[in-house]
Amino acid sequence: MKEFESYKFNLVTYKEELEAFKQLLTKPNLEESKDILPFFKEKKHLVAQIGTLVPDMQTPDKIAYEFDIFGDFKSDCVVGDSKGQNYCFIEFEDANEKSVFVQKKGKYKPEFSPRFEHGFSQIVDWFYKLDGLHFRDFKERFGSSEINYHGILIIGRNNYLDESLRERLKWRTNHVIINSKQIHCYTFDDLYERLNRKLQYTSQ
Repeated sequence: MKEFESYKFNLVTYKEELEAFKQLLTKPNLEESKDILPFFKEKKHLVAQIGTLVPDMQTPDKIAYEFDIFGDFKSDCVVGDSKGQNYCFIEFEDANEKSVFVQKKGKYKPEFSPRFEHGFSQIVDWFYKLDGLHFRDFKERFGSSEINYHGILIIGRNNYLDESLRERLKWRTNHVIINSKQIHCYTFDDLYERLNRKLQYTSQ
């Protein structure tokens, strides 16, 4: 689905999809092409709720997969709140021991991995492209001459990150600003925990 399709939330289905995500995480390693992308492509409610983790995303009503950003770049998923003109562009990467950090020979501290930097840089490129678009391009693709957009990178597993590494990942999310915007970076475990807490809170 390279174009947007309409979406309407269903709580029962979302709970089922979140439980399926929990079961997926029983695997210690997840491959992007084999495990992750096929799974999320069949879980529209789960993807839509990922979009609600960014500011101002009120009621998602649009979803697209492999969304072509005007010919140059492609986002794994995009979640949109068309009434609020708020959109979240999502990049999935793999989840293994070397997804987020790698230990280089001769280095005391691990460095952010090539896989992480690749995913992060892709979102930077999306922001670059979106920032340079003419209002007519926005109108054609999003139905409005201007949108508010966000980026989320989902990569790695918590069990491969000690406390200091998780703090570095959190710091990068909170303090690295691209064109006045944050790129939200979550492990798959963090993503599940955030979505589950949000569900428990709203269900009370």
